[in-house]
Amino acid sequence: DALGKFAEDYVAKRRVESAVAEFHPFIASRKVTPEEFRKQLGGFSAQEVRMVVEKHHLDPAAVLKARASKKVLVEHIAVAAEKRAARDDKLFEY
Repeated sequence: DALGKFAEDYVAKRRVESAVAEFHPFIASRKVTPEEFRKQLGGFSAQEVRMVVEKHHLDPAAVLKARASKKVLVEHIAVAAEKRAARDDKLFEY
């Protein structure tokens, strides 16, 4: 029974992973305005947004709770992307 539950969870996780496999928040945020980026993130399901956070290590201190809302996660990703863009711009100033 436990193995069956594990298999179901595994398949669900892989399905969500494949839905966001080609999405990279730091690249996507540079291609559009911040509002459009937030709207693009809003198009994902809550599980997909959570997978983006997990996949790109956007919560290393684990400040987001497991039950964080989709809106909070979207905002967290958008802020992280803005910070990364600002850092990269400073880094490559000559």
